[in-house]
Amino acid sequence: MKKIITLIASLAAAICAFGQDAAILDKIEKANASMKSVQCNFTENRILTATGRKFDCAGTVYFQGPDRMAMRFSKPATDLVVIDGKTYHMNRFGKPMTFDTEKAPLMRSLRNTLLYCITGQPRKVAAESDADIAVKDTKDGYVVLLTARKHVTKGYSHIYLTYRKSDCLMVRMETEEFGGIIDIYQMSDFSRNASIDPAVFKIPAK
Repeated sequence: MKKIITLIASLAAAICAFGQDAAILDKIEKANASMKSVQCNFTENRILTATGRKFDCAGTVYFQGPDRMAMRFSKPATDLVVIDGKTYHMNRFGKPMTFDTEKAPLMRSLRNTLLYCITGQPRKVAAESDADIAVKDTKDGYVVLLTARKHVTKGYSHIYLTYRKSDCLMVRMETEEFGGIIDIYQMSDFSRNASIDPAVFKIPAK
């Protein structure tokens, strides 16, 4: 009888937690549904776990709905990431590359993940990454934990997203790749639904 009571109590607690998770996810999605644009500063800490090497970067993030995003780095100034519709361009650590995401599934997944994260759609991030999702209500904000269900050659094993409670904007994103690369982004100084110069989304000519 005690085992049955314990099982029932555990099930009830799980159902309650699931309900709380869903309520928080609903709140994040609703708060961001009307966002047309956002601009903020960011810092990036990149850790290569295999070698222990670390890189510190910084810059500005721009998003213009529905599918334009740019990360323009001030440190190092040569680095750049631009999403313009189906096109994904990046120049990270001196390696410029441009992809048609309709023809490159891995880059399409990366494009979608970045857009869904910044626009407050963690359920879509989970679906894109085939990940389980959990939520924690912490003093630092709503923390969404995404854990991949299976190991893949390239992709994220874990994604941690923190949305601040006041307006549910994403203030922290941590990604961990199966290959051992960890990226920790901290966002600050937000400007929401303001005009953004289209030039920030321009992809450099080859």
